[in-house]
Amino acid sequence: MEGKVCLVTGGTSGVGLAVARGLALQGATLILLARDSERGSRAKERLSVETGNPRIGLVAADLSDERSVRAAAASVQRVHKALHVLACCAGVLYPERRTNARGWELTWATEVFGHFFLTSLLRDRLKASAPARVVVAAGNPLPLRAGPIYFEDLSLEKRYSPVRAKWQAAVAKVLFTFELSRRLEGSGIAANVFHPGLVRTSLIRNLPGFLRGPLQVGQNLLGRESPTGVFAASAAQLEGVSGCFLVRKRPTSFPERREEAQRLWQVLEGMVAGD
Repeated sequence: MEGKVCLVTGGTSGVGLAVARGLALQGATLILLARDSERGSRAKERLSVETGNPRIGLVAADLSDERSVRAAAASVQRVHKALHVLACCAGVLYPERRTNARGWELTWATEVFGHFFLTSLLRDRLKASAPARVVVAAGNPLPLRAGPIYFEDLSLEKRYSPVRAKWQAAVAKVLFTFELSRRLEGSGIAANVFHPGLVRTSLIRNLPGFLRGPLQVGQNLLGRESPTGVFAASAAQLEGVSGCFLVRKRPTSFPERREEAQRLWQVLEGMVAGD
C-alpha cells in the first residue's frame, strides 16, 4: 500500500482502528476521520508509534451532520490529490433514541446517510485515482439477509430500540454498497461490503452501567484486528472485484434485493437534496 491514500471513518476505535492499523502497517498514507478530535489525535499518535508509519493525518467530522461531512470532504481533497481507498467503518450505539438537527435518528444519520454523502462527495476523487475502492463494514450476513428497512419510519419514531436501529443500518449499508457497485461499473472504483469479525469496540461506553459492565468483560477477550477489513481494502487479488460481501476474506452469497436497494438510493439522494 505504499503510495496509496486511504481514508478510514471511525478510525479511533473498533473496526475503523483495526482497519487503519492494518493499512498503516502496509505503508499506506492514512487519513483518520473522527468525530472527537481529541480521541482522534490520540489514535493518530498511537498508530504512528505502533506501526512506525508517520504518514497518518486526522480530519474531525460528525457524519450525522451534512455540513461537517461536506467540510471534511473538502479538507481531504485540499490536502490529498489522490484517494485510493475509502473505508466506511464508523458506527454508533445509543440505548435511547437520539436525533440530529434535522430530526433524523442518529444511527441512520451517521452510519447510512453520513457514509452515503461522504462517498458521493469523494466519488470524483476516487475515480480520478482509479483503481480505487470503497469498502463498507456491515456485520454477520446471516441476520442481515432478510433484515428490514423501515421505509415508512426510517428514523424509528414509532418503534425505536438500539438493536432495531443497528439492524436497519447494517442492512441499508449492504444494499447501498451493492447499488453503489452497480452505479460505478466501468469507473475503476470497486465497492464491497465486509463482515469485520469480532473486534474490540468502544461503542458500549454509551450503554447503562448494568449492561456495560458484563459486556466489557467480553470485550476484553476480543482482538484488535480485522483481517477481512484490511483484506477488502488492500488485497491485490480483489483488484477490479466489486459487489461482493466478504466474510473471512471470501465472498459469500447475499440476496441482491435490487428494488429495495434502488428505493434506498432514491431516499438517500432525496435527503441530500433537502440539505
